[in-house]
Amino acid sequence: MSALNHVFNPGCPLVAMGTCSTDAASLAQVVKFGVECGFRVIDMWDKTLKRNDIVRKAIVPLLEGGFVSRSDLFLILTLSSTPSDPSKLPSIITKHLNDNGMAYFDLVLISPDVRAWRAMEHLVLQRCVRNIGLVGDTVDEVEKISKIAVVPPFAIKITANPYKPQTTLVSHCLSRNILVLTHSPLAPLPCLNSNHLSSASTPAQLLLAWALHRQTVPIVQTLRIEHVRENIMVGGVKLGEQVLGVLGDLEEGDDVRYGGSAAVRV
Repeated sequence: MSALNHVFNPGCPLVAMGTCSTDAASLAQVVKFGVECGFRVIDMWDKTLKRNDIVRKAIVPLLEGGFVSRSDLFLILTLSSTPSDPSKLPSIITKHLNDNGMAYFDLVLISPDVRAWRAMEHLVLQRCVRNIGLVGDTVDEVEKISKIAVVPPFAIKITANPYKPQTTLVSHCLSRNILVLTHSPLAPLPCLNSNHLSSASTPAQLLLAWALHRQTVPIVQTLRIEHVRENIMVGGVKLGEQVLGVLGDLEEGDDVRYGGSAAVRV
């Protein structure tokens, strides 16, 4: 994960801020506050970016005010779908950049489509996209792209939490130096009690610490200011063997079913 280390303030953990919400006013306020608190990695879905104008309302004021520079931030664009004609991808990305007054995205995530990957590689050569990665859930998807890629995958976004750890996929990607971003990192944990929270003030912090312990980057979302502070203050949370054992014993299907691109806490 060294590729992202430069975008974090000293002491800030590798936690990314998600932006999948229909509440445009609150989202812009929360993202701005998040950057002020230390978040430097922002994951933006294409539909949310277009609808909520996150960059202009939340990020541009901080850039213009000198609070951060563009190089301090790592801005991710996740494409919710791949066009049937992948040759349209360059114009789609360029429009997102122009609409938001940006010169480049640090990372664009796409579905594991070979033709789409080829189109994105041209954007990397043009420097309007610095890195490209995948949205996927299997080793086969990673290998399909890795075998044909001139520009290798920089990252993959997967669903992962203690109920769905995806251990084989995570290990495979890390062994290939592919950054693993995990959405839906927060889940109900009825198996834990106050005795397990000695080094974490909340279950959410424990779950984020678990994701960091596995060398993954959790993407966490909230529309509440107090949770923004909580989410970024996980660097000092240490997980003991007992907690790791409890979380390791969980199985998919034990949890209360939930969905979404990032767990929204309200």
